[in-house]
Amino acid sequence: MAVNKVIYDGATLVDLTGDTVTADNLAAGVKATGADGNPVVGLLPMVTIDAELSDASENPVQNKVINAAFSGLGNKMKYGFQSLSERIPEKLTDLENDADYITNDILLAKINSLAKVATSGNYADLINKPHKVTNVIMGQTVQGGIIPIPQGANRENCYYAVWISDLKQALKNVTRIVCKVNQASGRVVCVVTVEDDEGNVTSFTPTVNYLCMVYE
Repeated sequence: MAVNKVIYDGATLVDLTGDTVTADNLAAGVKATGADGNPVVGLLPMVTIDAELSDASENPVQNKVINAAFSGLGNKMKYGFQSLSERIPEKLTDLENDADYITNDILLAKINSLAKVATSGNYADLINKPHKVTNVIMGQTVQGGIIPIPQGANRENCYYAVWISDLKQALKNVTRIVCKVNQASGRVVCVVTVEDDEGNVTSFTPTVNYLCMVYE
């Protein structure tokens, strides 16, 4: 018969009645005595506590391991966010050359060229010079006309802008305006469609102002 309490001469020598040990909360294989005085063998699976972080483990991780990982995070994030396993380069010579991006050699070449211009003041020393306007002419033409270019200029180096010179119609009657220029040929298209109060539709071609800019 199981005994869970022993009293001798009025004094309690053994009292297990308040114990909370059960097979479910005792580690597997560990033996104890329950509150009813009967033997208890633990069924709770043993758990391994990991000593380091791992993305493959299914075990709990020690608190001090997690704390150490977060403490080291600040040292690995210098000058901003980055991969924790890498370091942000601190100088150009640390950068690897990449065919798709401007890195070490290309960037250094551009900086050196800029430094040369800063000391020489010569526009010719610039790399990838921006376009500059060398000539501008203005005038008028009509539908189908071709904008002339300055003497010595090439058509491919010319850029145009066109707008109607004089509409000569009430805007409320105008139903469609086309005014454009072919940048490759310089040919102008300008047609205005007008509808009168009776619904009759007519078209006319107004005079066109043009601007021709030559870029180097």
